[in-house]
Amino acid sequence: AALVFSGVFASGDPVPDVKGKTLEEATTIIEKAGFEVGTTNAVHDDSVAAGSVVSQDPAAGTKKPAGTKINLNISQGTEQVTVPDLTNKTPDEAQQLCDKVGLTMKAGTPAYDDKVEKGKISSQDLKAGDKAAKGSVITYVLSLGSEKVAVPNVVGKSQSDAMAALKNAGFEVSVSEEASSDVKQGNVIRQSPTSDESLEKGSTVSITVSSGKKSSEVPNVVGKSEGSAQTTLDNAGFRVSTEYQNSDSVKQGNVISQTPDGGSSLEPGKTVHLVISTGPSSSGGTSGGGSGSNGGSGNNSNSSN
Repeated sequence: AALVFSGVFASGDPVPDVKGKTLEEATTIIEKAGFEVGTTNAVHDDSVAAGSVVSQDPAAGTKKPAGTKINLNISQGTEQVTVPDLTNKTPDEAQQLCDKVGLTMKAGTPAYDDKVEKGKISSQDLKAGDKAAKGSVITYVLSLGSEKVAVPNVVGKSQSDAMAALKNAGFEVSVSEEASSDVKQGNVIRQSPTSDESLEKGSTVSITVSSGKKSSEVPNVVGKSEGSAQTTLDNAGFRVSTEYQNSDSVKQGNVISQTPDGGSSLEPGKTVHLVISTGPSSSGGTSGGGSGSNGGSGNNSNSSN
């Protein structure tokens, strides 16, 4: 009896393995093996160099009749994507942008930034708009906001020195003037904020600079009664000293003259000296003179005419 074998045996030659070959190399190999190159499709692949075969159909080793077309997928290399702009975004917002294009985010060391709000991204290592391989990592820097700096103490300094110190520390300066009996003209009386505070760079520090001792206009009291003159000068903030002398033209008890003159400027608390009339001198008599301060009695002196 004859042995009968059943089954299906593939006929033809094995398809050559051309994975990893350039298209030119794969074409030569396929044609030498008696096959033809079929369709070629461009695909992205992270592991196969651009221009080389990623996969083939039919698979290598499969027996096919001569002339069969072998279809090839050719690598374009890793897919390139456009890098999104992550600046001024929160990490969550930035993550959504990166997920859309297939990029990965990595946090760098946070840093102070005067222009970017705290908690938002101030910079990124891959430039926005450039191309990058899909799957690439973008390292970003999260803003800590503006750095706070201790305010220097400038009270007592000259205006120029104070402004230089504050500007060197990163602050803007606002200047106003005020009279002061205690602080030299041109020096700082006070500042706001004070030196025990810290501010963001670019903040404004206000300084008040002495314009010198305060002065007031001296009232003109010539011709007034002594009492009226005393009251007027007291109300204006001045002290008063007096002396007395004869006068043929000024009524007894009225002011003949004053020093300094009315209308001049004088620091409050300073003394205005008054000369008070004792009336006309008596013929063959004596004329009296005396001085006092703030209405008090002064020294009296007599002289003969």
